[in-house]
Amino acid sequence: MSHILRNHNEMVNVEEKKKAVEAVFKQYDKHGVGEITPIQMQILHGDMRVGGISFPQVLASIDYVCATDNCTPGELFDLLQEMDRRYFLLQGFRWDFSFFDKLQSDTITVQQAKWMMQSVHGRYFSPGRWSKFIQSRAVPNSGVAFAEIEVMLCDIPSKKSLEEEEKEKERIMKDELKDAEARRKQKEEEEEQERLRKLEEEEKRLNDEHESYKDAEIHKEAAEKAVKEADDELAKLNKEIEGADANRRKQLEEDERRLKGFRRDHHHRRIRYQLKVAIKSRDRYQLEFSVTEFKEAKLSDDDMDLAKATRLLQQLAARDGLSKAMSKREISDLERAMTFVRKNGFEADLSKEMLAAQRLLNRLRRLERIRHEILELKQATVAEIRSYQSPPPIVHTVMRATFLLLGHKERETKDWKEVQALVGKTGKESLKRRCLELDASTLQEATAKHAQKLLGKLELDEVRDISAGAATFFVWATAMIEEALTSEMPELDTEEGDSQP
Repeated sequence: MSHILRNHNEMVNVEEKKKAVEAVFKQYDKHGVGEITPIQMQILHGDMRVGGISFPQVLASIDYVCATDNCTPGELFDLLQEMDRRYFLLQGFRWDFSFFDKLQSDTITVQQAKWMMQSVHGRYFSPGRWSKFIQSRAVPNSGVAFAEIEVMLCDIPSKKSLEEEEKEKERIMKDELKDAEARRKQKEEEEEQERLRKLEEEEKRLNDEHESYKDAEIHKEAAEKAVKEADDELAKLNKEIEGADANRRKQLEEDERRLKGFRRDHHHRRIRYQLKVAIKSRDRYQLEFSVTEFKEAKLSDDDMDLAKATRLLQQLAARDGLSKAMSKREISDLERAMTFVRKNGFEADLSKEMLAAQRLLNRLRRLERIRHEILELKQATVAEIRSYQSPPPIVHTVMRATFLLLGHKERETKDWKEVQALVGKTGKESLKRRCLELDASTLQEATAKHAQKLLGKLELDEVRDISAGAATFFVWATAMIEEALTSEMPELDTEEGDSQP
């Protein structure tokens, strides 16, 4: 009986509440349009509560409760409850705000405002929303007024909104990565076009140089022949002088002076053309020998061949420095060698070598970035991979490829339980440490190709959507495979300088 009476009383209360709400609604819906505007709602609530709430709070309440920008009869009761919730919350928030506002300037610092927001919203505090708020201010780091944050303080955050924010951040990050990749490809295309242009210019310059020195060998041989003939003639004259009388001796000595001058001129001519031949050959040893001989003869550099040869020796030294740096595969050494080439203006002359060095440097930097990502990988992320009892196929595939590259047999990686055990090892056998210590140049081509086949057409985005940890190992494995299959250092043209004149 009591149960029936209680239900009856509840029905009576609901009916009374409905009538009261309808009466209030009619009082403020003066034109009978069936809707109350935000301004009318602010007046209505102000009549109920001393001071009411601000207009932005009214709009926020309507946005939270109502289907449209206005309030209908069926929404009025819930809307008033939401406005009341904000009204009573604001009393406490204003007191907290005044506690920070020691100077009674009606503002607090950005840090204090952030602390208030964090203390109110707790684990649902949104860093992204706070960052947007700060960026939207005319003077971001100026004092914060209560009116600026009152709506945010009263808004009810939720786990769903945070998840949506995280998804939005991921989407933005993906878009930024795509944009960065597009910019990188465009830059590579521009660099390739510039490289081809420089190669064309260098080829033309070398052809012109070759043309100007094409007869150098002939002239050098002719000069050598003239010197030899002069030496033979001088030997004959010396014999004649020994047995000649005074008048004849005087004539022969005059001939000897002329012949020595002839020999000296052709000897100098031979040195000049010897230097031209060395420049044409681009042989380091020939150049060093010819430059030394030219300097010792104290000849004037009329054709600027000495300057060309000296610069060519510097260029060959820069090329050898590049080659050594590429062999060492150290980023700092390679950067230093490339800087030397650029600083001395040899970039066009060594365009092929610089392209090979730049590609190697890009690969080394990428490996360094990936090693850093592995180093920064949190243990919780690794533990997440290990925690799978039945992993998504993509995760298992990525980890199979990873352990294949680390030297495990394929049969060890097929069973997920064995993979779990390998992921869980610590110390020297830990997954992170082994990845950091692996030298891609030691990988066998067959192993790299097998891992490449396993990964197939997987894309980083689809791996990242499944597991952030697996995505890191996917990037690492892809880089190791690429490095192993292209790890042979590009051969620089170092034939010049292998033989001596």
